[in-house]
Amino acid sequence: MLMPCHLPADAAAADGRGALPGVAFLGGNLLRLLAVPVMLMLAGPAANAQDGAPAAVVDAAVDPLIAEVQRQLATQGYDPGPADGNPSARSRDAVRAYQRDAGLAETGLFTEALLERLRGATAARPADAPQPPPLKFSNDIAPPSPSEAAKAPPQPRPKPALPKPVEPARPPSPPPAATPPPPRPEAATEEKARERGAREGMLEIFLAWGSTSDIDLHVRCPTGGNIWFRNMEDCGGKLDLDTNALGTLKVSDPVEHVVFPAPPEGRYRVEIANCELMGPPEGFRLWVVYKGKTIAQTSNEIPVDPGWNWPCGGPQSYLTFQIPE
Repeated sequence: MLMPCHLPADAAAADGRGALPGVAFLGGNLLRLLAVPVMLMLAGPAANAQDGAPAAVVDAAVDPLIAEVQRQLATQGYDPGPADGNPSARSRDAVRAYQRDAGLAETGLFTEALLERLRGATAARPADAPQPPPLKFSNDIAPPSPSEAAKAPPQPRPKPALPKPVEPARPPSPPPAATPPPPRPEAATEEKARERGAREGMLEIFLAWGSTSDIDLHVRCPTGGNIWFRNMEDCGGKLDLDTNALGTLKVSDPVEHVVFPAPPEGRYRVEIANCELMGPPEGFRLWVVYKGKTIAQTSNEIPVDPGWNWPCGGPQSYLTFQIPE
């Protein structure tokens, strides 16, 4: 560092140009002082050279960690280039290739952890294990020569895949129509009973025969009641159709009917009594309808029993059923 100089007054007076004190001195000597380091720099390489050998140049950018990673990668069959400590693109590609094969994140970074892993893999590798071929990167593959490109057959262009035709959505099939229940065998007889005053209900008992004889219907309820022509209403049921009774108009297709709008639960028993038999033994038909469905039926003949008391003999049981089924 140059320090300011204080010149004597007579030195300033000796300068015939009338310069400021000290300026003339600095102007002459400042250039000499600045020239010294420049000459030393130019003379340094020549002074250190011996017998004409070039001077050694130290590259401060060499990283020993990177150089060791490059050596380890080369040992394991990868191609990082020279182990010069320079993080080139080729070396980073080799790092990524090793990370990809080892199942690591492909960062391409040179770290202490990566070096330790490489050293461990090298130590565990058998001496006679086959070495993988060096990886080839895009920079190492030379493009084909014009003659080779001319010999190569032209590659056909892949045909674009045609979109598959979309079938229109089919409307849902309509549900199958409900099959109506088959008509009951006695549907015509039931319709005839309706015309004569028989009412509909949850539980119905029908008795039909084919002459002018008087046959009586008895229905014994679960509660112990008995519905017949002398007790036409009991336990919620009613005899609403009594045909060919004494003193009434006789018909040749009689029907008797007992109806329950809300029948009590339990077992029922149906009986028939021969009140006035006109002619030979009489055949009859007996059936039970519950919620619109025939649940019990029978047919038989009523025998002539001279021991029965006139006007009506004792009832005989012909049918039993359970409500609900």
